[in-house]
Amino acid sequence: MTPTFQGEVQFRRYSDTSTQGAQIVLGLADRDELQAFVGKEGKRFMAVLVEIGDDETPVEPQKPKVGPLCSLAVQWCKSRDFLEWVRPTYDEWMGGDGSGWGDVNPDEVGGNEAYCRHFILARCDVESRKELDKSKEAADRFHNCIRRPYTEWLSRRKQA
Repeated sequence: MTPTFQGEVQFRRYSDTSTQGAQIVLGLADRDELQAFVGKEGKRFMAVLVEIGDDETPVEPQKPKVGPLCSLAVQWCKSRDFLEWVRPTYDEWMGGDGSGWGDVNPDEVGGNEAYCRHFILARCDVESRKELDKSKEAADRFHNCIRRPYTEWLSRRKQA
């Protein structure tokens, strides 16, 4: 199969609108390369694009270090409000009356932030908060057992 175009392009911009959808604009190296596309408006093409560095070698794509749920969980673990919510919630989950710290004291796990992390790991049945973005079951547990109840608690607290 002979490719319609083979060469280097430069990514210029992207857009996403309700009328045109998601689009990208690529710049060609010179006008002669444009001839490969003239008269082919509306045609479909298959493309494989690999970013190249200044040294003309492929650049490995950088994967995000953490996903959005992990990032949110990390942020919340640093929050005094979250700690205030976790304390009775954890205790009730462990069968208590909501007045204690659950089965673990913050000092036993390295402080308040580590205590909140421990709660998330235990409640979502994961070994790392990164799993919240990798496992649908863990994400569902996070949403149902932590995110929704915590945001409802925050909302009620602000109304009071």
